[in-house]
Amino acid sequence: MSFKPYWVSHRLQLHRDYPQTINRLQELRDFGAWLIDQAYPESCLMCHCETEEEKLCAQCFAELSLSEQFTTRACTRCALPLHQITRLSDTESNPSKTMANRTISESKDRQQKCSSCRHKKLEWDHAESLWIYDGMVKEAIIRCKYTHNHSLAHHLGILLGKRLTRHPSFPRPNLVTHIPSHWTRRISRGGEAVHGLAQAVAQTIRVPCRRTLSLRRPIAKQAWLRKSTRSENLRNAFKPSPSLKYFGTSSVENQDVLVIDDVLTTGSTANEFCRTLKELGAKSLAVAVIARATQSTKPNAAGRNGI
Repeated sequence: MSFKPYWVSHRLQLHRDYPQTINRLQELRDFGAWLIDQAYPESCLMCHCETEEEKLCAQCFAELSLSEQFTTRACTRCALPLHQITRLSDTESNPSKTMANRTISESKDRQQKCSSCRHKKLEWDHAESLWIYDGMVKEAIIRCKYTHNHSLAHHLGILLGKRLTRHPSFPRPNLVTHIPSHWTRRISRGGEAVHGLAQAVAQTIRVPCRRTLSLRRPIAKQAWLRKSTRSENLRNAFKPSPSLKYFGTSSVENQDVLVIDDVLTTGSTANEFCRTLKELGAKSLAVAVIARATQSTKPNAAGRNGI
């Protein structure tokens, strides 16, 4: 038999056996997955108790999402929950405005500037928060800052992405990015978990994710500084990242950009970040975070990276 007929017959035999080979490989994969499940059963990412296919047990998820009843009714500009806006309004010069009147006009108020951000110049158009920065939510975010808890950050990103897809008024972005940490902080923590958070959001809403800006220098948390030094702390703190230079600034021009981070506190860092993106030509900007710090939930020393 010549070489060519033998080669052709051998190839035909491989094609005939291909489905059977694939089935055997799939069986091996299934068996391997079963072994892994038996050796390492699913456990809650917070309390590490055994769960059934869920990343968070029912008790932990219930405690984490307890504040969602407030964040779904929040200012669409600064993401401050309405019950916090009410408290701030009570200290203004018009205390005669009753709770009933505020409740009736709630849907209208959410589209307007609230008493918290009324006099602030915000560079973004819309803000959304999944939960309030308090209790177990605070603990989860502190854990997410370290890369050995990447799975938790990824899961919280998926939850945030699902929240955005359910929100009827949230603008649909063309690009997802995140507020970066300085390289020294990334080294100390073993990476940048917020990047994984942004990737999970992007995968959930099916939008490209890209690093756009990087920090020129380390910056201190705004809430820990005096008013006289806050503007200097953030002035020209961001610059186009090397990856953005590679793709070209045109990748940001005329784009609807969604900015992701873990906590929204004073909003000053996010404001400077968005201002820099606008200078690069971004058309519109929205901010989405896992948690919103409120008047009663000021970040502590462990949460110094809120925006």
